[in-house]
Amino acid sequence: MRGGVLVKAVHAGRLLLLVLLLGVAAPLGAVEVVVCGSLEQARLQPLLDRFTQESGDTIRYVQDAPDRLAEHLCATDGAPQADMVWLSDLGLLRGLQAAGMLRALDVPLLRSRVPASYRDPGGYWYGLSLRARVLLYVRARVLAAELSSYEALAEPQWHGRLCVRTAAHPDSRLLVAVLLARWGNERTVEWARGIMANLARPPEDRDPLPALIAGICDVALADMSHYAHLRLSERIDEQVAARQLGMVWPDQEGWGAVLNLSAVAILRQARQPEAAQRFLLFMADEAMQQRLAVAMDEYPVGLGIPLPGNLVDLGAFKADLHGLAAPGQQPDAVQRIFQQAGWR
Repeated sequence: MRGGVLVKAVHAGRLLLLVLLLGVAAPLGAVEVVVCGSLEQARLQPLLDRFTQESGDTIRYVQDAPDRLAEHLCATDGAPQADMVWLSDLGLLRGLQAAGMLRALDVPLLRSRVPASYRDPGGYWYGLSLRARVLLYVRARVLAAELSSYEALAEPQWHGRLCVRTAAHPDSRLLVAVLLARWGNERTVEWARGIMANLARPPEDRDPLPALIAGICDVALADMSHYAHLRLSERIDEQVAARQLGMVWPDQEGWGAVLNLSAVAILRQARQPEAAQRFLLFMADEAMQQRLAVAMDEYPVGLGIPLPGNLVDLGAFKADLHGLAAPGQQPDAVQRIFQQAGWR
């Protein structure tokens, strides 16, 4: 009997500690928080389960492609089915913000865990991990010293040797939006035309790593997290493939590498806003940012958080923090650049 009381007391004590740390009132009973996201659920699930173990609340995660998530966010009566969104593309998140669908949070503890560069100034969304657009190359055919910047990929040296994603893909739209903010319209159009002239194949939605490994292209604009994941694969064939490739952080002598965030926001009409806030604060904790970095092969956003083993070999890099203001901005101008360059 005393043992049962002790177990209950310990559980209650842990929940009380979590509530005190997060500064959010706990519900009398456990609740379910619905999160719509574009991140891979299988990689996130251990983190979601950990939150349930420590808080008693459950997370129901609904995964879909970013361009289809709107179907899950709104029911037939226009009321959101979800409490939160967790998106891997900042431009899409800003679109939800512009539509008035997000709830602002002003929580000092949350602001202390997520630096100002990686959160919305008004508190509408908070980044939890980041990744960069990098230059990947085939070691047998390209020297790292030949690569330095996004701009250089438009030079004739790379004619017939380059792979990129389609104009509709968020990665492409992000990069062009940032370059437009850096250079202006004329120079960005000229660069995009050079990229199209250098393609080894038409743009595809798929990640370009398989095309590099297959010898279709020598260089690719790619997401560093895919490369980081490939390097630590348990499959022998993928380990061999990873050793054939190299990675260069672009623009390290200039603006820095273009970033994208995986960020979380609470919907304005969330049914469980307090539990959603507890979950966001839980994930922003330093230890959870480290676990998220391991799970998603992305860098933590918190200052001074040690890199996990899957990223430590890639090292530190110069990032274009100003570019984080570009995603979601001037979508019509970005689309016109794609059209003028013939980037489909």
